[in-house]
Amino acid sequence: MVAKKISVFIPALMLFISLSGTVAHADDTATQPFNPNYKYTNGVGNLTVWLNYSRGVDLWENYITSSVNNWMYTGWSNPVYMTFVNSNYGSNLDFHSNSLSWFTGPGTLAVTWHFINGTCLNPNYINAPTSSWYYAEIHICDDNFLSDSFSNSAAHGTVRHEIGHALRLKHNNTNPNSIMCQHGAGRVVQTVQYTDNLAVVNLY
Repeated sequence: MVAKKISVFIPALMLFISLSGTVAHADDTATQPFNPNYKYTNGVGNLTVWLNYSRGVDLWENYITSSVNNWMYTGWSNPVYMTFVNSNYGSNLDFHSNSLSWFTGPGTLAVTWHFINGTCLNPNYINAPTSSWYYAEIHICDDNFLSDSFSNSAAHGTVRHEIGHALRLKHNNTNPNSIMCQHGAGRVVQTVQYTDNLAVVNLY
């Protein structure tokens, strides 16, 4: 059940070092946004994060806290700053966990929805949000995260990927060195990369 929000809250990339000592990035092209006109309404400099412990999300707390820190401290400057709060009243990023039957596809690892004034902007989560949003929800699939074939590293990468969606980034399946490349599309990294960091800098 989705609790309506009230919008009153004010709210590693692999480095290749040449013999000259200069640093070149594996990909200097920024990951793309859903839509350059839509974003978090209050920016990303003071996002509050809430964990829905009543739905068992504490199983994934380590992955979530690590992923939040990875987005704030990527190794390159960016405007992202997030703090954890004890209530979802006015929070900007909520984490939930659900059984496999809650999701539309058996291979779904997690989904991200975007909301403004209690209205979901992408109820079919494959679609892009249709306007700017005040908060986002990330839903983790318990059954798939608990699978013996799903590694801890991939779980961390999945949560970081979903946070990227919450921040505004779409899939980057042509670049396996982007956290926004899907797990099933050959992603070879599990941390936020320069291309993803650059996207958020450009957007916010």
